Amino acid sequence: MAAPAGFHVMVAEDEGFKSMRGYVSVQGREFGVRVVYKGDGGGRERSLKGAVLYCDKGLSKLVEAHGNLVKQRFLQSPNLNSFLLELRDILDHALTLQKKKNNNNSALEISPSRQNILRKLVEQISQVGWGRIESIDPSLSNLKATLKDSNARIHTVRLSLPPNWPSSPPVALLDVPISQGKSPEDTKGGTIGEILERCKTRIDEYHDFWLAVEDFEKSTCVLEPTSKSRSSTRFRIVVKRHCSIQLDLEPLRPFALCEIRFMGSEAITGPLLVKLNSNISKWSERLLPRENLETILELKFPSGKEDNAMDFDMECGICYAYHLEQEDQKAVKEAESRAPDRVCENSKCGRPFHKSCLIEWLRAIPNTQLSFHTLFGKCPYCQSTISVDIN
Repeated sequence: MAAPAGFHVMVAEDEGFKSMRGYVSVQGREFGVRVVYKGDGGGRERSLKGAVLYCDKGLSKLVEAHGNLVKQRFLQSPNLNSFLLELRDILDHALTLQKKKNNNNSALEISPSRQNILRKLVEQISQVGWGRIESIDPSLSNLKATLKDSNARIHTVRLSLPPNWPSSPPVALLDVPISQGKSPEDTKGGTIGEILERCKTRIDEYHDFWLAVEDFEKSTCVLEPTSKSRSSTRFRIVVKRHCSIQLDLEPLRPFALCEIRFMGSEAITGPLLVKLNSNISKWSERLLPRENLETILELKFPSGKEDNAMDFDMECGICYAYHLEQEDQKAVKEAESRAPDRVCENSKCGRPFHKSCLIEWLRAIPNTQLSFHTLFGKCPYCQSTISVDIN
C-alpha cells in the first residue's frame, strides 16, 4: 500500500510524554492535532487506549462527515504514528471531495452578464410564448422557434445570439429559397418577437411557391430533392420509364414559365420536346406548374401515391444506385445532378447512367475513343454507341 500524501509532526508538551501536540500536512494545508494520554507515560509508540484526541476547527469541519471513521481509526490504531498515517489518508480523501464539490458549484455559478442575458431571454420568450420555442442551446447562443404561415404550415427559424446580445442583434436563419439576391438571414435586430413577425411576413411571400412544391409532392413521383426541404427550387420528377424532367422554379413567381430540361434518351425526350415547343404558348400563370406541364405535354405524370419512383428503373445501369455515394459525389461537379443523367440513345435500351460512372466504365474499355474531350464507346447493355463529355 502506498504511503498517504503529506507528512505530520508531533512533539511532547511535557517530560513524561503524556501530551503530544503537532500538525498534519495534506495537499499543502496544515491541521492542528493534540493527543492526551491517560495514566503514566505516553509517546508515539504507546497504545492510544483511553487517550483523547483534540482537533483544530479546520480539521474538525473537514472530517465532520467522516467523524465515526476517524474515531474508529483512533481507537483501533496500535500507536499514535499509525493513527496519524491513517488520518492523513482520510484528510486527503476529504480534501479531494471538497475540491470536486467546489468545482461543481463554480460551474453552476452564473456571471452577472450571463444572468442579464438569461433574464432578457426569458422575458422576450415569455412575450412570444414558450410554445413557439422548439429548443434552446445550453450556451444560450442558439435557439429554434416555430412559425405558422397563412396556410398553417409549420416553419423553423434558427436564431443565433451574439455574446453581447442584446446590445448586438441576433441573426435569424429561415429555411426559405434564395431568390433575387434575397438572403435567408434576418439581421435587422429587434426583440425576438419582432424578428419572428418579420420572418412570418417573409415566409408568407412564398405562399404560391409552397403550393407548387406541395402539388409536386402530392401528384408526382419526385426524384429530387430526395428529402423535403423548403429551400429547394430545383425539382426532378418522373415522366415515364427512363425519362424525367427537371424544373427550376422562381420562388417569388413559381407559376411563371420556368427553365425545363428533359432527361432521357433522345428517342423518348424528342417527341416531348416537340410538344413543349409547339404548346409553350398555352402556359398560364393561373395554373400550377404541374398542371401546365401536363397540358402542354399532353400527358399525366405518374402519381407519387399510386406509383413508386423506383418502379421506373431510374437507377444507374453501372453502379445500380439512384444517387451517388457521398465519396463519389465529391468527384462530381456541383452543377451536375447526383441522379443518373446520361442515357443510352437506343430506344429499345434507354438505360440511364451517372456521368462519372459512365466515364469510368468507358475508360476501362480498350476500344473507347477520345475526341475533343468526349469519350465514344459502347453501351454496357446493348452495345449501341454511347458518348459522354469528360469536362
